[in-house]
Amino acid sequence: MLDLIFPLLASYSVLTCALLDLPDGKVERLYGLAPLCKFLVKNKDGIAPLNLFNQNRVVYYLKDVILEGGIPFNKIFNQATSNHSTIMTKKILETYNGFKGLKTVVHVRGGIVAMLSMIVAK
Repeated sequence: MLDLIFPLLASYSVLTCALLDLPDGKVERLYGLAPLCKFLVKNKDGIAPLNLFNQNRVVYYLKDVILEGGIPFNKIFNQATSNHSTIMTKKILETYNGFKGLKTVVHVRGGIVAMLSMIVAK
């Protein structure tokens, strides 16, 4: 089945494909992740959960839910919103200096406080 799916994904630049000549004269296809995959896999920027949530791909988190427990929608929603906050906050903190000199910061909304943690760390 992968022999059918991988060439299709390579044709859409989701995967890379290189041909390797084997000593017996056969050719082997080697697949890798294309740059597009940074939006589909877990990485330091954390964009994958947001994309999966936007596409309603909760099924990708079923393994994590089975191993760790919980409700898949809540898990992906929390991860997606946290990662979105992290991406946006990184950009804000690169240029905005208005948090300097604050003695108190209040977190007013729910969630897992990713944005507040980054502001306090800065």
